[in-house]
Amino acid sequence: MIDYVGIQWGLKALQDGTILVEQFVDLNEKIGSYDVDWVHVPERTAGDVAGITRMYRNGQLTYGLNQRLIPSIDTRTNNSADFHGNIQREIMRNRVQRSVGSLDSQVYWLEAAEAPFGLPTPPQSALTLTKVDEWLANIEADTSGDPLQVKVARNRPADVVDGCYDGGRPVPQAQCDAIYTEQLLPRLVAGAPNTGDVLRCQLKPLDRASTDYAGITFSDAQWARLQSAFPEGVCDWSKPGVGQQPPVGDWLTFKNGPDGVPLGPAPVSQ
Repeated sequence: MIDYVGIQWGLKALQDGTILVEQFVDLNEKIGSYDVDWVHVPERTAGDVAGITRMYRNGQLTYGLNQRLIPSIDTRTNNSADFHGNIQREIMRNRVQRSVGSLDSQVYWLEAAEAPFGLPTPPQSALTLTKVDEWLANIEADTSGDPLQVKVARNRPADVVDGCYDGGRPVPQAQCDAIYTEQLLPRLVAGAPNTGDVLRCQLKPLDRASTDYAGITFSDAQWARLQSAFPEGVCDWSKPGVGQQPPVGDWLTFKNGPDGVPLGPAPVSQ
């Protein structure tokens, strides 16, 4: 499903002056991609549109809407090395904010420490389980007829808010800020939305006057090389991805093929 067509690798670094124009052009004309056997190839791989569309509609890529129904405390230490690092929790939060419009059901705790894979310490894990249990008990005791998402938001314990911890105790946020490792995925540096869920971008013509290159000067030779690198155009991140859509349902059946459809009503015992 990996798609590299139109991605301007290093665009933000170019805009920030971190890399030179020549480095940006050289990177994008030579980067290539990978084939289905994960072998590097000189051309850019185009993702399968049917497969990408099915990933969205079948819910194989987290959308975030149902997060509103699930009390959640994400607790961890700083993760500076593993691929599933700090950026992944930020991406998940952005998806929930985009899809739900609030973060009432989701709390993020960070410990002022470094650990493999971002694992929390035992005291922090114990606190998290205790507070989730309290949250769930509050919801269970709420006998109102309000929707579940309202109950989840209303019954969150008052002390369960985003924060910094040390050994299961709240500490000033500055302690976590001092050790937190800021991360970005290459696609985000290329301009992708902070939800990180555009698998194949829609394209726009390569335009020397584009705001992508405000204050940046290409020589005629460099621009010609960039045109050669992007014959079909570059990513238009202001538009949804190709095939991008919310899941078609929560529980799907695939009895008629790979395009899942929602299951019917649950059976009733008689």
